Amino acid sequence: MGILKFPTNLSEQIVSFMPSKKNSGLQTSRRATAIFLPTPIAFELTDGATYTTLELGATAGGITAAALANLFASKGDNTFGVGLKAAQKLGVDLVANMVESKGMNKDQQGFIFKKIRSPESNTAFAGHTIRNYKFSFLMAPSNPAEAAEIQNIIKHFKLNLYAAADDGIFLDYPPIWKVEFLSNNYDYLTNNKFYPKLWRSYLTSLSSNFNPNANGYYSDGSPVEIRLDLSFQETRALTQKDIIDLEDNNDPNLGLDARGNAATTGAFKPPPDEPAPPEPPKAASWLILGGGMR
Repeated sequence: MGILKFPTNLSEQIVSFMPSKKNSGLQTSRRATAIFLPTPIAFELTDGATYTTLELGATAGGITAAALANLFASKGDNTFGVGLKAAQKLGVDLVANMVESKGMNKDQQGFIFKKIRSPESNTAFAGHTIRNYKFSFLMAPSNPAEAAEIQNIIKHFKLNLYAAADDGIFLDYPPIWKVEFLSNNYDYLTNNKFYPKLWRSYLTSLSSNFNPNANGYYSDGSPVEIRLDLSFQETRALTQKDIIDLEDNNDPNLGLDARGNAATTGAFKPPPDEPAPPEPPKAASWLILGGGMR
């Protein structure tokens, strides 16, 4: 099928959508190598990290005990009738004993004495979010050929969103997409360095809206406008090295493992493919040379 593009005179700034051949479930004759659409007016990409609140109050109790032990020691080892080691334990148990002896819980104690143990709240890093991004294209065909091309583009996105069924029992993972912002300089495509580099992604949703602004049709029945909304999610959360590789690494297989699946992080390695069975020996055949049989 080759490259699908809209409009037919597409030039300059381009968004390229290239589905992987892995798990496409499509015959080669029906598989587009790439889809070219004009870079939309707005594109938003959010990088994020996840943080939680970690309270170290229980751990901080050891600091309180040490402080109390130092206070007791400064008054002499036997000020309270105990040695230094016993004073350390006393520092840990002091508040608990006070609460138990008075029959108060910690909230009641805090209210009575107008003091609470500091929760020692800290911000704890919990990882990175997986990036999501969206595109919205408003396409108005100017001739029947462009209307047919839009129809093929929507069909191709839709087919590569769905999983192929394996004997009706299992579902293969849908294809992974390589999405790039390109600049067309005299028919020579280069990465647009002013737009972000995107990791391999899954197409998570597709919405097609026919005639969103006017109820008009061409003579062949094709609508005058089609709005196409696409949502993608990268295959995994990225690391600092991934971001550097995106900017500096020109490896066309970046983000894929040796089997063409989404590359993972860490030590996990997918099991290798089973070796192919040996080919049966080929039957002897006659070789025809110079019009004669030998």
